[in-house]
Amino acid sequence: MKMVKEMLIQLYYVLLLILTGTQGQEAPYYTIKKFAPVSYRQDVCDRQRLIFRDELALPEALQGLNLSVVVTNYKDAGSKPFFALNEAGVIDPDHPGLFAIIMDELARRAGFAWRKSYGVVDPIDAAVDGNRTWTDLLEWETQAYDIALGKWDRSLARIKRSINFPEGWYDASNIIVESKVTKKSLNIWSFLLPFQWGVWILIAITVIATGILYFLLDKMNTASDELELDKQPGAAVFYSFIVMTGHFELHPTTTSARLLTFSLTFFALLVASAYTANLVSFLVARNTREFTVTTMGEAVRLGIPVCVQRGVEMDEYLTRKYQNAFFVRKNTEEEVFQAIFEEECEVAFVPQSSFDLYRRKSEINEDCSLAWFGRVERIVPSGMATIVDNGVLCSSLISAVLSYYILEMKQDGFLERTWEDHLTRVGDQYCPDLSFSSGNDNNMPQEDDIESLSIQELAGIFIIHVTLCGVAFLIALGACLRQRRLKGCQKEDDPETWRDEQEFGAKDQLIPSQQSSEVTKDSHESPAITDQEAGQSSIVTKDSHESPAITELKAGQSSVVTKDSHESPAITEQEAGSTDFFMSSDEEGEEIRLSSTA
Repeated sequence: MKMVKEMLIQLYYVLLLILTGTQGQEAPYYTIKKFAPVSYRQDVCDRQRLIFRDELALPEALQGLNLSVVVTNYKDAGSKPFFALNEAGVIDPDHPGLFAIIMDELARRAGFAWRKSYGVVDPIDAAVDGNRTWTDLLEWETQAYDIALGKWDRSLARIKRSINFPEGWYDASNIIVESKVTKKSLNIWSFLLPFQWGVWILIAITVIATGILYFLLDKMNTASDELELDKQPGAAVFYSFIVMTGHFELHPTTTSARLLTFSLTFFALLVASAYTANLVSFLVARNTREFTVTTMGEAVRLGIPVCVQRGVEMDEYLTRKYQNAFFVRKNTEEEVFQAIFEEECEVAFVPQSSFDLYRRKSEINEDCSLAWFGRVERIVPSGMATIVDNGVLCSSLISAVLSYYILEMKQDGFLERTWEDHLTRVGDQYCPDLSFSSGNDNNMPQEDDIESLSIQELAGIFIIHVTLCGVAFLIALGACLRQRRLKGCQKEDDPETWRDEQEFGAKDQLIPSQQSSEVTKDSHESPAITDQEAGQSSIVTKDSHESPAITELKAGQSSVVTKDSHESPAITEQEAGSTDFFMSSDEEGEEIRLSSTA
């Protein structure tokens, strides 16, 4: 019998729901003005008694009812996406608003209707309502209707006025937000910030010294580089500076030159890496928004103007707690955020969810500079409201059922998805998260906290380079002394001759093995060269008073060539078949150039 009764009750609720309708874009049924002495609340005490007798489950307690619902018909553009009637005076079928979407889902799950029994009221307006607050409006709504639909903040002051709050779905936690865009000025020397001036000077000296050392290595050994920099110290220094930019134009061929260029390139790599890393730190700090305060207490101590929405629960709370604060009150949330960018106030206290919403609006947060700093001042759940009534009309039962289904909607992710869809639909931009909400400490880098690298911090790089430069010089010096047999490190004019000497060991190896040469000098110590090949002999002498002579030597012939020290070079040409040798000296007899042609 009990089961039949329950089935009949369920059928009755279904038929009532069909007849009254749960959908459709109806105009408000109740059109009374706010604060009018009326009541549209329903008596649900019979259902509460069924629950007490275990004849009805709590989730089913509202099935089949037409609950009276009141909602604020917002006028400002920022709040209209929550709920607003369209031009026809009905709920917009395409964009009913976040409140209507959530209420429709609650009605579907709990089995009640609301669209044919709802009313709308205008928001609080100081010009019309005088000193009345939003709490006064909420108290009237819960006395006149079953459900006050909206994002009503729960507070002790409101609970004390017999206002009941089901499970909240909107995060109205109080936070500080502000916008600080660093004003940038032109600084043509900003690229030097990563290093101290002493470091830049030491880098320049090091590079110049390295270029000069490379020049000396080529001076000591013409085979050190293919570019023949032995007569171009400026070019060697220039190529050293080019290495610092990441380009390598040198062509070392000896061990000492290669070691020096390796040291220079490694030095350039480390310096460039340190410079880039510190430059990034400066750029991050320079583009980081500075902030003024992180707590309301700091704002009060500093006398900073704080924007807040007029008459809402947050305004009441801050006014009670911070009586000496400098508040700038605005009528709507949108005006609060606009006041930040218009510099009417440096910071603002807003609900956290409102911050998430307005920072996605380009008309408010055009440069994405809106940020939340500091910890949450106060955790505040927000949502619908009813009156505390356990015995007259038992409206507290409505609150209990709403809490049940709101928790269910949280657990299955419906509310989270709906909120994200709302943010996407309302916002037209995505801004990176600039918030810092871990407390009063500011871990975000500031330019004043970043120091230019000093000589002490980069000393290791310079020490390594100087050490390798010294090793390279010692290697070059040892090679020079060994090759010249301790006779000095004079450099030949012809790099090919030097390379031949390195390859074959000595100049006399240029003479074929079957030949013999005999060199004599006159009193002026001018060179004389004798070439001999296959039974031939050639004697070249140099006399200080004789004119130049040239003798060609054939097989079995001999030739003597003499040259006066003040005349043109003497040349001896030998043809006996295979090899010709040319010898020349300058006027002083100081240099000799010897070459061979096939």
